[in-house]
Amino acid sequence: MGRNLLRFQQIESGMKLLLPLTHPDGSTSGDDAYETLRNEVQLKTLGGLRTRLHEAVSADDPERFSSYLSNVVDSRNNFIHHSLQQPGISLASQDGLRAAISYLDAQYEFTDSLFVLISNIVVKVTTFFIERDNLGEF
Repeated sequence: MGRNLLRFQQIESGMKLLLPLTHPDGSTSGDDAYETLRNEVQLKTLGGLRTRLHEAVSADDPERFSSYLSNVVDSRNNFIHHSLQQPGISLASQDGLRAAISYLDAQYEFTDSLFVLISNIVVKVTTFFIERDNLGEF
């Protein structure tokens, strides 16, 4: 469970870092807009960040991307609020525990695409700022 919780936290933290830098209402609208959006996203949970990420990312298939984001949020909500209520999961039997592990493994794999996307963008943005600072541009 800890691995999945950390994965959802990594996704949420990455989105909070990236959105003010990549969203049209943030970095391209000036310092005040950037600061306003940065403060706004810090207060949001994954569900609230989903809409902002959808606005900031150009996807080849926007409907599919939007559906995937919604499914990740639903998966996170089910994890937090209903993990032990999933079909077949029980803490009272070996089969129930195996079902819990299978559920958690499948959920972790399902979120991997979004985690990789956000991680890659974080690396690119970080690299950009490091290279810019090394060139003395501000």
